Amino acid sequence: LAVALFLAGIEIQVMGIRNAVKAELASLSIKISDDTYQSLREGDFGAYRDKLNSSSSYISALTSDFYSSLESNIKLNTETYDIENVSLAFTNDGNSLVYTFTCNVSFRVTILGGAFPEITRSVTIEGRHNAKY
Repeated sequence: LAVALFLAGIEIQVMGIRNAVKAELASLSIKISDDTYQSLREGDFGAYRDKLNSSSSYISALTSDFYSSLESNIKLNTETYDIENVSLAFTNDGNSLVYTFTCNVSFRVTILGGAFPEITRSVTIEGRHNAKY
């Protein structure tokens, strides 16, 4: 019974982490939407796509803002888990911008005083921004 409760607790914590990441991706989407709207007024979605593909400083700024906001809203390391291998990738899919967040959450397992091998859960969340104005 203790093992089942512990595993259920892990899944609940993973859901909480996923929800926090989704909220941060929503904020990122708003920033991208603002930038896309400005690019569309000045040119077209291709201009924004070119900016995204050619400007490492722009991608770095988006990524840095995302990570800073994420770290302020969720603990990356606690007594029970560590969030590792965090990444945010951007790709183009026609008239859509796809952003994908991935990480691994490693849970330390101690049940009834005994230590067991870590349990790792992968988290992948994808967001999409379509340029339709």
